[in-house]
Amino acid sequence: MKVQTSLQVVYAQIQNGSVCASVSTFEPDYYYNWIRDAALTMDYLQTVHQHTSVSLLWDYAHVSLIHQQYDLGEPKFYMNRQLFDKPWGRPQNDGPALRSHVLSRFALSLHDHQNTDVIYRPEMPPNSIVKRDLEYIASNWQNDSFDLWEEVYGMHFYTLCVQIQAMKTGTKIASHKRDPKAAKFYELKAREMSDKLNDFLVDGFYRPILNHPRLTDLSIILAVLHTKTTRMPFKIHSDKIIISIGHLIESMQAYPINSDHLLIGRYPGDVYDGVGQTGGNPWVLGTFALAEYLILLSKSLSERSFVFIGQNMIFYKMCVKDKGFCYNQCLVDLIHCLQTKSLELVKQVSSLVPNGQFPEQLNRSSGKPQGAPNLTWSHVSFLQFENVRNQISISV
Repeated sequence: MKVQTSLQVVYAQIQNGSVCASVSTFEPDYYYNWIRDAALTMDYLQTVHQHTSVSLLWDYAHVSLIHQQYDLGEPKFYMNRQLFDKPWGRPQNDGPALRSHVLSRFALSLHDHQNTDVIYRPEMPPNSIVKRDLEYIASNWQNDSFDLWEEVYGMHFYTLCVQIQAMKTGTKIASHKRDPKAAKFYELKAREMSDKLNDFLVDGFYRPILNHPRLTDLSIILAVLHTKTTRMPFKIHSDKIIISIGHLIESMQAYPINSDHLLIGRYPGDVYDGVGQTGGNPWVLGTFALAEYLILLSKSLSERSFVFIGQNMIFYKMCVKDKGFCYNQCLVDLIHCLQTKSLELVKQVSSLVPNGQFPEQLNRSSGKPQGAPNLTWSHVSFLQFENVRNQISISV
């Protein structure tokens, strides 16, 4: 039932190709089309509801063409497609990467007789949506930008990951559109970016921001989830990922509600409360993201003959702390524990938001909804979890 509720919310918040983050217009005012949020929404629809969403994706493409009249690093627009030109954290270079990825996939999914030149044409200077985005990424990926939380200016693991994905999908669409030189160029850029990921490794795990003191961040999980259909330099079960997520889970114990829950916020020390700066909270999308990751991790482990715990003990103990976890845990039992914990996370959110109207945040003490109501990204994160859960055999 909650799936239908979330789908209804998502469809209601798509208006003529624009996607509002929330219908809330006051404390907070989220009635805008964020490039990131819109792309993630359309990527879900392209993946799960492609046949019923073709017209929506075309509308999204045409709105994207209008948005591209401005700097490609612009993060958000009014719902009437006009630029939000007030002070903000810009550029945000994950947006063009996510947008080009979903529209490349869309164009590749259509029959050859359908004209997709508005999405990709080989001509230079670029005059099609994806070509513009890809050339922008190729020219700017080494430059600092703001993170997906719109707070820190620097080089970000998440941004670089979705840019790698954009280059790899761009290689496919360029080849399909008989643009071989561009395909080779995008492939080369993907390799260069993949090499750069090594700079984020400190003490054996990925840090979210290059040369920044933040140890861990929800964006690490999101980077894995938002590139899960692309062959990346890391695996779902990589120690480099798991250790970072373990630190994130451990840091979430600072929230009083997590004395008997496991709800995930953005990062340790977050102060944004959904309106002001009184102190951070768990985010609904964060908890759903961890739930989805645990399902994907269980699938990845099920394809292996053993798992070496090593430095990942923090992660596994925090995830299955009520299951008597130990070093010699049977792999089958470990997979069962991860899947059980995944479902528990979703049940926790559902018990706090029984009507399925998922907000942005849950109060760190009471668990009551806080921040923007019916955040589109929260609903999309839930729907992505459900899609993955339905695709993978669950043993619980």
